[in-house]
Amino acid sequence: MAMFRPCTRYNSLVSHVEQFPTKLFNALMQAQRAPSGPSHLSIPVDILREPLSPDMETPDFAGLLRRSPSLIDLPAVRQLARLLFSARETVWLIGDGCGDAAADLMQLVQRTEGRFITTPDGKGFINPRHPRFSGVFGFGGHDSAAELLQSEPDLVIAMGTGFGEFNSGGWSASLLNSRLVHVDDSDENLMRSPMARLHVRGHVKAVCEQLLSLLATPKEAALLPFLHPQVAQLAFEAMVDRPDALRNDSAPVKPQRLMASLSQRCPPQTRFVADAGNSAAWAVHYLAPHDKRGARPPGNAFLPSGQERRNRTSSWLRVTMDFAPMGWAIGSAVGIAMANRRCPVVCITGDGSYLMNGQEITVAAELGLPVLYVVLNDGALGMVKHGQRLAGAEPIGFQLPKVNFAAMAASMGIPGHVVRSPQDLDALDFNELLSRNGPTLLDIRIDGEEVPPMNLRMKTLGTAK
Repeated sequence: MAMFRPCTRYNSLVSHVEQFPTKLFNALMQAQRAPSGPSHLSIPVDILREPLSPDMETPDFAGLLRRSPSLIDLPAVRQLARLLFSARETVWLIGDGCGDAAADLMQLVQRTEGRFITTPDGKGFINPRHPRFSGVFGFGGHDSAAELLQSEPDLVIAMGTGFGEFNSGGWSASLLNSRLVHVDDSDENLMRSPMARLHVRGHVKAVCEQLLSLLATPKEAALLPFLHPQVAQLAFEAMVDRPDALRNDSAPVKPQRLMASLSQRCPPQTRFVADAGNSAAWAVHYLAPHDKRGARPPGNAFLPSGQERRNRTSSWLRVTMDFAPMGWAIGSAVGIAMANRRCPVVCITGDGSYLMNGQEITVAAELGLPVLYVVLNDGALGMVKHGQRLAGAEPIGFQLPKVNFAAMAASMGIPGHVVRSPQDLDALDFNELLSRNGPTLLDIRIDGEEVPPMNLRMKTLGTAK
């Protein structure tokens, strides 16, 4: 019990059977509070074997799980609306707490004729080819987002983010200043922006709905048309660090080329999970699938675009920006695929992470889950190696043994492919791989000399050269 106390929202032991319904209800309620998090309930086996009395009153578990929070600070929302009416230039920052509010936020962006950027863990809720999108701000992000904040817009409205190191650009002064308005349903998150002009406490979707009502005008703001796919691709390439590498056909495979192939060739309803380290940096910066959301009933073809409804957890890209433990994505990919069998999952992970937690792939095999494991194999802990180089430090402790991960998968009865060149990559049928009733592993021999977009991390550590 003591081990779980610091890392859970609720932590308790059921000592007799009458406690069970109440403590289970409390655990579920605390897990869903803002900020949400894990609950731990220890139930001894003798308690589990006890029958519940038919006369025992039980809480409304179904109602609790269906409940949608809507608490909102209305005076603060009205004040924000007044600020928006007077602002000439508005920037919206979309964080990982905006999942169920994404559609409303896009309406607000259009109505205020603003621009929007995202945190690394908020990117999966938006269309990266939207004409008003200016990039990701933070770890693995884009210069265009940083430049937008440095241009000193009238308002920067940050929605659903806690401003950790990776999500705030290393606590950048261009974000954390008196132009900031911070909207969140968590007091813990709001406490991290004491310099903000205004704090709005409330569920993000409820705040957005109120703002849309308050900002309604007889003449709506002009809508920017979505760009032609070729024009949108050129706009995206202008945003990234190395657009030339997106089409580089040399061997070994450039990580940028790999991200471009995954963006273009995976089915549009694919869920991506990017592991800690270089995997997250490459994905946040270069991954940009086309936003045509659909779903696939088990055993059938993919449904047409638009038949899947977005919810709080339906992010097309999941990264973790706080604790960021190596290997977290490998098991998470199994859980994501299990929770939503209608959509395939691609797990982007490194060779170091896979050596730590790779056996989780056997669970996906046992359950018949369509998970594609993409292992970036360069025989090194890439972020350690490049971090040492960028800092001018001694090169030590980053080497990994040469491993054939495809052979490891084959030993478990799981299809595996070694990809040594872009031509090998182009020969794969991603629709077929992601339609399997079971996992597949791609052992991608990447160019380990390509430097990931990690300069922000180096500046935060004070080691950038």
